[in-house]
Amino acid sequence: MLRISRMRQVLAIHDLGSFAKAAARLGVAQSSLSKSIARLEDELELKLIERSSRGSRLTSAGELVAERARRLIAETESLQRDLKLIAGGGPSQIGIGIASALSVGFLPRFALAAAEALPDIRLNFEVAPSHRLMQLLEGRQVDLVFAGRQPGAVDPKLDLVEVFATTLVVVAAPGHPLTRMNSISIEDLREHRFCGLLPMHAQALGISDPEWMSFYQSNCFDAVLPLVSAGRATLMAPLFVVRTQIEAGALTALPFDRTFESTYSAITNRGVAKTSAMRRLIDAAQSCAADL
Repeated sequence: MLRISRMRQVLAIHDLGSFAKAAARLGVAQSSLSKSIARLEDELELKLIERSSRGSRLTSAGELVAERARRLIAETESLQRDLKLIAGGGPSQIGIGIASALSVGFLPRFALAAAEALPDIRLNFEVAPSHRLMQLLEGRQVDLVFAGRQPGAVDPKLDLVEVFATTLVVVAAPGHPLTRMNSISIEDLREHRFCGLLPMHAQALGISDPEWMSFYQSNCFDAVLPLVSAGRATLMAPLFVVRTQIEAGALTALPFDRTFESTYSAITNRGVAKTSAMRRLIDAAQSCAADL
């Protein structure tokens, strides 16, 4: 029978190219590993592994088993982790994905609040663009993601809990030509270099050709803010990202003729958001967001 334990054995031989090294990784005697693989080949009536003086390699059938096994093992492990969280079992480590935009303002406060909420759990913070974080969440490489979600986006495999909503503002350096205008339209912005627009914002604003709004592009606002301060570009950003600079007079909020809010949510795989550990982290995030 092709059990998970035997899949691990085939994978180990595939990865290491040797029964001896595979046995060492798995913590079993080499003779036991050889007998287990031999029984599996007998049951399947297929040769999975070829031995030679240069080592061991998988046959085409063995490669197929290894390919499928890797995915099945990963899915089984992720399922076990999700079930443990749902059952209330305390994880020893939690991976938290933070959207790049939240690295300014939100993350420093949240990291401290999260550590206080779960003092005995190791926390790994991963800062990346939202689309990358969603890939990590799907692969169970992180357990919780804080990111913006496109309006109306629904995924039955996920739980979403709104953390906060923020106004998007367009800013420029004092003295920029646009600061002398009483009202600014999309067409006015087109005449100047621009940065900071996210795809979901473009859709919400009805902009069908957003490429022009990303003359300078980065996943991190800290990278483009100096360009804006120097007068080289205007920027659309969540208010909490530029509030300090606006209040200090280093940047000017432009009178953009459209109003748009960006919503940031806590996102987990289905059923995980209601677990004790996740609930504490989400509560901490909402508390931090209230001060942004």
